[in-house]
Amino acid sequence: MTEALESLLMQAELKKLQLQVSHQFAKNMALFEQRFPAIHDKFKSFLPEKIELKLDGQQQLNLLNRASNTFLYSDPAHIYCEKQVELFKQSPYINRLRIGESKSYNDRHLHIRYLNELVKEYDTDKATCSLSSNGIITNLVMTSIGIGYHLPILIKELDIYNLFLYERSLDIFYACLHVIDWQPILDHFKENNRSITFCLGFEPDRALIEIEQSISRIGLHNHVFTFLYKHTKRQDEQDFFKHYIKEINNASSGLGYYDDEQIGFAHTIHNLAFQHPIFTRPKRRNAQLPPAFIIGNGPSLDMHEDFLKEKCDNAIIFSCGTSFGSLSKIKVKPDFHVEMERTISMKDLLDFGTTEEDRENVTLLCLNPVSPKLISSFDDVCLALKPNDIGEVIIQRHYDQKKIIKLPFSNPTVSNSALSFAISMGFKEIYLIGVDLGLADKGQHHSKNSPHYKLNKHIKDIKEVIYTYNDRNFKTKGNFGGKVTTHATLDRARISIERLLHYTKIAIPDFCCFNSNNGAYIQGTTPISIDQIKNFNDINKRHVIEQIKDNTFFYQDKKSTVNLKDTGYLDYFFSIEKQVQLKTSISNAQEFHQEAERIYKLINKKNDAITHMLLSGSINLFLGLIMENSAYCLDKEKYKSQVKKGIKKFNIFMEKVYINMKNEPLRIDDTHNDTIHRLNRESQDIQQAE
Repeated sequence: MTEALESLLMQAELKKLQLQVSHQFAKNMALFEQRFPAIHDKFKSFLPEKIELKLDGQQQLNLLNRASNTFLYSDPAHIYCEKQVELFKQSPYINRLRIGESKSYNDRHLHIRYLNELVKEYDTDKATCSLSSNGIITNLVMTSIGIGYHLPILIKELDIYNLFLYERSLDIFYACLHVIDWQPILDHFKENNRSITFCLGFEPDRALIEIEQSISRIGLHNHVFTFLYKHTKRQDEQDFFKHYIKEINNASSGLGYYDDEQIGFAHTIHNLAFQHPIFTRPKRRNAQLPPAFIIGNGPSLDMHEDFLKEKCDNAIIFSCGTSFGSLSKIKVKPDFHVEMERTISMKDLLDFGTTEEDRENVTLLCLNPVSPKLISSFDDVCLALKPNDIGEVIIQRHYDQKKIIKLPFSNPTVSNSALSFAISMGFKEIYLIGVDLGLADKGQHHSKNSPHYKLNKHIKDIKEVIYTYNDRNFKTKGNFGGKVTTHATLDRARISIERLLHYTKIAIPDFCCFNSNNGAYIQGTTPISIDQIKNFNDINKRHVIEQIKDNTFFYQDKKSTVNLKDTGYLDYFFSIEKQVQLKTSISNAQEFHQEAERIYKLINKKNDAITHMLLSGSINLFLGLIMENSAYCLDKEKYKSQVKKGIKKFNIFMEKVYINMKNEPLRIDDTHNDTIHRLNRESQDIQQAE
């Protein structure tokens, strides 16, 4: 064959290939316009910037990095993908979420009692399991699509129910739209009980948020065993993988459970009866607000004592939980006090650390599930909607939804709530004080003025100590360098603050948040020593506070007493009482997964938001626990036995839930801290005697 003829043939083949990729792209775009219009819109006028689809030296389609002029695949891409799938099938990376015992603080509560009983049953009679890709794969997280050849192979050879596809590079996803046919892929995940989620172009933090949200959407039973598929060694993939492994195991701790939601349901309805204002989006943005101090009760609060006394008149002070008591000891009065927990023990702590005189002229900012008894300790109160809480549904139905906002990133600690309040009010200069989120050395875990130390002196049983670090501590980056000791709750609080600050800075470019504590480093804050903090302008504090309240407190004339029979809030909940029981005859993993999907769809938020809120947390954890202890069981009879245990305990639990909701749907929390409660009563007796 002459060179000229060979050249003509190559040109013909190239032209044919160009037509093929153009046709494939057009076909895929038409498909995505129907199924995922947002993705279609993202790519309809897209032009790659860093990576593009090109023929490599072997005349194979490949991905070229323009900056380095290198191809992603050293072997032909289809061969690379085939080999990689085989390796994955032989030795998959599987992340397992473990559901363990939880401490019970109230014998009346059902969820922890029955879940702990099931955990103990599984612990005393464990099944031998072998994790592999041979069974059903309830969840697969793919960290890159690359050129895409591996995805059709995976779907053909493995039984994948839910796929989460993360691709940081829009250039790469754009390229794959030209190469593989997405029709059979999307059709596969359109089948019953299957789903595909795309997360394209986001940073690893945002991708992790999307995964956490998918737990609520598809259920924890699908997330207990997650298969992780890393496609390349790109830094984007490595960063996401590390981020996922580090933080995903905390996700199940924020699911809530029945007793918590029943309390939130009851407290919200009781709190509405007092017609307190509801926190709302500001009517106007105020650029002239002074600095705000968010006061946590960490040990660093002590080194700020002189600073607070000097600056308190020229800043708005938000006390968080027990920091109110510590501030009272040093004669610094907060302007706003923030509470977010729903248990009555927060009222016990408040009474132990502060007096009526301390609370006078202080406005309480709290989330809607806070105990009505705690709220009654303040003359001026504003309720905010807690996101993903049952009370949110009630308040939004009860009031004008356009005016009411959810308080974003207000969990898991009261410092998170206070920061969210301050940002939502419009403060642009915020100082975190005593918000340590970690210990610089082995010393005090709270301010020296905290009531925790006094309380612990009265506790005989070490298990009842109010606060302590434990053997699950770990190290994290310190605010001024080095490492500090933290634990899971404080680390989740740090992550939540970082996410809130990230989105705030996007919306408000001149926003700034300063961290002057000897605790954990918080991304998005500026570490600053106390002596570096500038002087503040004089303010008319009372005028500023009234201005804030006028701008963000929504008063509603509507009658706030809620009659459950009239509202129909629980109609759907009671209508599915029989259906929400698991069937007792399950013989294999596919049958259990189908039954779990039936239950989870029954309580889907689209059917009824209140039922979903009441039951989804507990159902997630029970189904997840059963899945964790039965899936991949080697012995078929043992599998049936493991599932049977779980179903029996689940069904008993659900029966108790319905009895409870029929008899006491509006019972408020009575989870007192016995030691604090006793000391408060003794103090009251002494005062009465005097």
